[in-house]
Amino acid sequence: MAASCALGAAALAPVLVRLAEATAHRKAATRATVRLALAAALAGVGAVAGARLEAGHAVGLLLVVVLAGAAALVDARERRLPDVLTGCLAAAVTVAITLAVLGGQADGTRAMHGFLTGLLLAIIGKWLNDQAVGWGDVKLAPSLTACLAWSGWFTVYVGMLAWALGVLTTAALLAVRSGRAVIVPYGPAMVTGTLIAVLVTA
Repeated sequence: MAASCALGAAALAPVLVRLAEATAHRKAATRATVRLALAAALAGVGAVAGARLEAGHAVGLLLVVVLAGAAALVDARERRLPDVLTGCLAAAVTVAITLAVLGGQADGTRAMHGFLTGLLLAIIGKWLNDQAVGWGDVKLAPSLTACLAWSGWFTVYVGMLAWALGVLTTAALLAVRSGRAVIVPYGPAMVTGTLIAVLVTA
């Protein structure tokens, strides 16, 4: 199971890259080193997911990774999260939650609460600091908190802690590199933190 998930996840890397390139404003080919790094990272995620998660959960997580990962890749380059990617992700998560709730699954109900919680917290963050939190972050957060909540509330807490640490680390690295205040992309830290939390707490 782990080996097949690893191979399947690695095969999704070109799809992720293609989605990122298609939704980017600045049209540029992704470097081969980045493609290889993404394939290796996805293979690792797939292997761990296949070993620690149920088959349906593992497949769902990989689909989230493709859409959210593509959005995060654009965010790292352009400091924006494409609406089409965050919108498609939200739609897919909503469908999955709806089916789970209709099927009487407790995971689906918890994920629905996680989605609403993430949306509320993101809106509050946007209201408190309009310059730091973008609307793309507001649109991405609910889908990721739903993904976290699907695994459990402890996973939500771990995930949000990972988000915070990731954003702070990114901000520090960018500040050191540029020597001045910079716009910090939240997407990469949010997606990476979500994956770490789900896989570690599984």
